[in-house]
Amino acid sequence: MEVSMSIGTLSLNINTHDLNYGALLHTWAFQHLLINKFKVETEVIDYVTPQFENRILKYPWINSIKEKKYRDFFLEIIKSKKFATRYNKFQGFIKNNIVVSSLHYNQKTLNESILPYDTIICESDVIWSTDFFRGAFDKTFFCALDSMQNMKKIIYAASMGNGDLDEKQAKELKLFVKDIVYLSCRESYAVDIVQRYTNEKVYHVLDPVLLLDEKDYENIIDVPIIKEPYLLLYLPVGYNKYLVEQAHLYAQKHNLVIIEVSNSLRSYCKHRIIRDAGIEEFLSLIKNAEAVFSDSFHAVCFSVIFHKEFYAFSRQTGKKIEDICNQLNLNNRFINSSFVEQRSVDYVNVDKILKDRRIASLKFLETALIQYTK
Repeated sequence: MEVSMSIGTLSLNINTHDLNYGALLHTWAFQHLLINKFKVETEVIDYVTPQFENRILKYPWINSIKEKKYRDFFLEIIKSKKFATRYNKFQGFIKNNIVVSSLHYNQKTLNESILPYDTIICESDVIWSTDFFRGAFDKTFFCALDSMQNMKKIIYAASMGNGDLDEKQAKELKLFVKDIVYLSCRESYAVDIVQRYTNEKVYHVLDPVLLLDEKDYENIIDVPIIKEPYLLLYLPVGYNKYLVEQAHLYAQKHNLVIIEVSNSLRSYCKHRIIRDAGIEEFLSLIKNAEAVFSDSFHAVCFSVIFHKEFYAFSRQTGKKIEDICNQLNLNNRFINSSFVEQRSVDYVNVDKILKDRRIASLKFLETALIQYTK
């Protein structure tokens, strides 16, 4: 389907996240979909959120000095070489694979600009999470800036983190969504929450990475990196002791080595830690693993796409992980208490559910785009 319109998309990308694989991959996946399925002219708006505006992502140790967090400074110095390598790989991926606006914006400049789009789409991971934005919403991700007042607005797969709102946040949400016609959320509980504050229908849709098939990722996946059979351990946020313990027991039982992707500095680990993987390497590590143990939402998504045996462990902001497992009838893959090994995933059934969810998600997006061209 071809749609005649110019679209700017807003998401948490390289400038608004701590080199997170999922954040960059859903940005890429959504643009890939718009360009290749809907044949639209589109670019990612290079926007940095207020809390990241004065931070230097390539060299976090500089931020530690400015914030007088001297313990963090020494830790960041130790990690700095690997982190800078990862940053450069992320930038290379963006340069080679994503169309980005020529101008860089903060909230003030984006609010005051004359934007070259007729439609703005805000999409996906934690863009409506008050936890991520220090207790408040970022109105940019509701298309609530002066520069967007006369534009067509679409919200695709907005995620609210765990969805906990206080009275002030609820009032903000009601104000921000009142003029948006095409609304959708990624988590089922977020749909229920947002529906309370609008008369428009709020649709339940998939994360952008799940709108694509395995073949869509072929051109951005690196060759196999690890030669022997391995279990991939992915810890994007902090350290989950129980997860790591169970991964070691599983690996020992199945004669697998453990490969960890994280920012960890743990020197006592009896397995290899990769701290500088790029996007292509990250996807390769998931695709070629015998099993994946993680507490990451997007680790679940890519495990499903590549038909991996996986276990998703809970974490403090992990309600979204449980939600995606439930959506795909993979409840037994979400570990909230004691780990129990399960039978192999029935991907015939999962793929049927995923197909239906993709159709519904794409229908929402297609309807919104077509209505705005009339």
